[in-house]
Amino acid sequence: MQVRPWSGRAAQDALRWIRAKGRREHLPCCICGEPLDYSLRGGDWSCSVQHIKPRSKFPELTWDRANWAPSHLRCNKRAGDRWQPPDERSRLVVILCGPPGAGKTTIARQQDQLDILDWDDPQWTSRAQFTKAMRGIAANPHARAVIIRSGATTTARVRARRTARATHTFLVTTPEAVCRQRVIQRHRGDEKQSLQGITGYFLAFDHNDNAPEFPGWNTILEINKPKPIAPIITY
Repeated sequence: MQVRPWSGRAAQDALRWIRAKGRREHLPCCICGEPLDYSLRGGDWSCSVQHIKPRSKFPELTWDRANWAPSHLRCNKRAGDRWQPPDERSRLVVILCGPPGAGKTTIARQQDQLDILDWDDPQWTSRAQFTKAMRGIAANPHARAVIIRSGATTTARVRARRTARATHTFLVTTPEAVCRQRVIQRHRGDEKQSLQGITGYFLAFDHNDNAPEFPGWNTILEINKPKPIAPIITY
């Protein structure tokens, strides 16, 4: 099978494509897991195209975009054809979206083996800090976490999903009146802000991405259960 060489303008176009994808989705280096500076043009720490299945063994996948991932140029050179993508079968990152008082935190706490990132927790002092934590989850091939966001719009939900490299995004749909009642009854000192947040959520809400409603943890864990590897049978 004759395959076009990985060189010239076509390879540069591929690099530009993977840079744009990585910048848009905040993808880390696929080899070391550390952040990539997509503004660098050249040098050990600039972005390069890593072939998930090596070109030497799978030449037919050379120009398949699904077989590309961003990596540091240094990591790419060191790994060569020896690199293997991490096993992410156990990875579970769920984003729960909904207004204040919808019950997102209550749902998240039903699974004590999952890490919870909740913007309402006092440990988060800035949006940048919270976003950095989400990117840390994105870089972890074995992450098991729940991220709580309002996510009223499709744009916000897609951005959160890409930042954390989430496996699932769900809506926690609760009537506005119920959300307001819960906020008033919990006496947390942020009643005014939360009530304004509820109003803003329902005014801004769109469902253009058809994000599903939260189906319950049993359903999610069953869907996400790693598939067993078939045994090798010898005769």
